[in-house]
Amino acid sequence: MNIGSELLMVMIHLVIFVLAGDDMTQRMSDTQRKNVGWVVIILCGLLVAYNALFIFAQQVLAFWKGLKLLINFLCKRKQKKKAKTKRKYSKTIKSFAPSHTATAQITKQRVKSEIKKLYNRPVGVIAPDDTKTVLTVIPRLRNRKHRFDLNNLFQQ
Repeated sequence: MNIGSELLMVMIHLVIFVLAGDDMTQRMSDTQRKNVGWVVIILCGLLVAYNALFIFAQQVLAFWKGLKLLINFLCKRKQKKKAKTKRKYSKTIKSFAPSHTATAQITKQRVKSEIKKLYNRPVGVIAPDDTKTVLTVIPRLRNRKHRFDLNNLFQQ
């Protein structure tokens, strides 16, 4: 955008320079001066049209981005409403499932048994010369719901 408008400005100034130079020398006729004046007017009109075209294009792009943002916002709102209705439905299904505390106890027992299996491996004497030490693997937690109490982990 700037290159085109600067080029038109340079052309306008060159034509005005020619017109001002002829004002001192009086070499052109009156009709030629009028024609040069019309060239200046046409170049100024082209400059205005050129800048207006780019401004219009930028406004259309900004409107399009705003419209997409609005559509995304409204779609997310609809998805939240659908998620709320799904939660209500899932609550009715959970009433038939075993209680949360029972499943939490089962997962704690499973995790405790897995950790005991990992930590009860025979690990030799760790010395600087020893190259046969076995590294113990700490199990990775599945997600926040499956965390276990580390303080009561090895108590029975």
